[in-house]
Amino acid sequence: MSDQQTDRWTEGWLAGIQRGSRERRTGEADRAFWQAGPCRAWCTTIHQDGDRPEDRYHYSNNLSVTLRTEDMRESDPTEIRIHLMQHERERDARLHLGEGEMRGFHLTLNEAESLMENIAQVIKMAANDTSDNQLHAA
Repeated sequence: MSDQQTDRWTEGWLAGIQRGSRERRTGEADRAFWQAGPCRAWCTTIHQDGDRPEDRYHYSNNLSVTLRTEDMRESDPTEIRIHLMQHERERDARLHLGEGEMRGFHLTLNEAESLMENIAQVIKMAANDTSDNQLHAA
């Protein structure tokens, strides 16, 4: 390949960078050229031809839970965020559970299901506790 010729990936990447456009698609069915197939039903990401390989993820919307009894590090309460993510080359989605986009845990769906079952078991133990919840002197 000569210096004047470029492959399709490089052409799409350069065009995406230069134009900054989310509308440009060189792939099939109005997809970015690097997408092997359609997005997952839960994907909310707008993919571009110019997406770098390390940024080619499918992301779902965030769900969140505000932790009102957690120590407040700033003026706002801590918020746990949960979303699905899957890199274009990964076979299965993973669940991200954390206090933001980068900090947190990436769980397989089986790990997330086990965590959910363990949380439900702990909640059930607390709900079935018949003690008087008073501190007893030793």
